[in-house]
Amino acid sequence: MRLFPIPAVVPITWRKQTVWTTPRRLLARAVNGYCMLWLPVKELGPSTRESGCYQKQREEIIRLNHRYFYPLEDPIVSRYEYLRLVHSRPELGVKTASAFFTFSRQDFYNHLNRFRKMGLMGVLGEREIKELSRRFGETRLKRTPVASFTPFPFLEKSAGSEGEYRLDRFLNWSDPAQVKLEMIRTVAVSTHPHVGEICRLYGITREAFYQNYRAFQAKGIFGLLSRKKGRPRKNRPPAGG
Repeated sequence: MRLFPIPAVVPITWRKQTVWTTPRRLLARAVNGYCMLWLPVKELGPSTRESGCYQKQREEIIRLNHRYFYPLEDPIVSRYEYLRLVHSRPELGVKTASAFFTFSRQDFYNHLNRFRKMGLMGVLGEREIKELSRRFGETRLKRTPVASFTPFPFLEKSAGSEGEYRLDRFLNWSDPAQVKLEMIRTVAVSTHPHVGEICRLYGITREAFYQNYRAFQAKGIFGLLSRKKGRPRKNRPPAGG
């Protein structure tokens, strides 16, 4: 029985190590029905993790309506979906989800530990936060741990699952950034999205939704992170300049 609707795609290059070890590693991680596909090296890019074939795999798991922006190819979004998949489909296990997203099991535990401490901000690495803050001139980013966990009020407890990984233990209503992302994700994966109904479900106005949506379009998940109140602080010129 297949775990996913399409087989995983393994890119094959001229490198002997890639040809032989990658399929064997995927088999060890219990990904069945994989196939080999010859691709030009230029299509693989600097990292096979972000190549087109892996993008198609993710799109088979997360069915987008392609009417709203939700970039699965973004490495930060990909990390979030990786953690979310383990919690929404716990029967798959960490090994299978890791292989399908081309992460290691250790990556999962590292990302999850940061996520549990910092909320959605934990999906970003410290170097990424500094780089994005510098790129967008952000000086008001809140860097405080998530104080508490509150399940989404409209999310039912995962039926038949008492394990550690459950969606109702992953979606935190106390994390405003995650609530914004899940709201945008709901619009992006709905077959016939109705923004007004989704806004009522999440308890916000349409204006607030589109404000967050534009921030997500411009800056990705970084644009949804909580900011301190007040005007942005201007960078002062060095003394004597």
